[in-house]
Amino acid sequence: MAMLAAFTFGALEAGMNLLPIYGLRVGKTETIAALLAMAVALGNVVFQIPIGFISDKIDRRKVLLACGVIALAATTLLPLATANTMLFLELLVVWGGAIAALYSVGLALVGSHYRGAALAGANASFVMHYSIGRVVGPTAAGAGIDLWNPHGFAVAMALFVAIYVAVGVRTAIAGVGTHAVRSS
Repeated sequence: MAMLAAFTFGALEAGMNLLPIYGLRVGKTETIAALLAMAVALGNVVFQIPIGFISDKIDRRKVLLACGVIALAATTLLPLATANTMLFLELLVVWGGAIAALYSVGLALVGSHYRGAALAGANASFVMHYSIGRVVGPTAAGAGIDLWNPHGFAVAMALFVAIYVAVGVRTAIAGVGTHAVRSS
């Protein structure tokens, strides 16, 4: 779940670069379109400490899954909220907090499972997954906008989160993963 969280966050974070284009395509002014990315960043800042606190108290895999579900709900609702600028911005704040938590909580999960050289390898894998997501995300978002203007952006972003949630649910049901700390 942690590696897929890194990939998903990378894809969403980089795909977010097309958010102002989405805003313009749904009829927002240039000023509002520029504020969309700021709303996502605000969510990242506002929710980072509360989500981190929660992830220190309960199973991080559950926190990751909850963040995925929240991000999926927010992303899915984006096309419905475009007519109401305030609601649109509020959804983006929630979305920003949920997706940023995928990275930070995912990294904390890696840190809680590995020690020593194994931690270095796991961290390298985490960063690699994040980097691959950063390449795939904007490509998918752009293709989404081209295929279904303008809401293909939201659909592409939702697909990344839906895959993450599906794997998270499958992992939770199967009981995959342990809390054992691995060392080299």
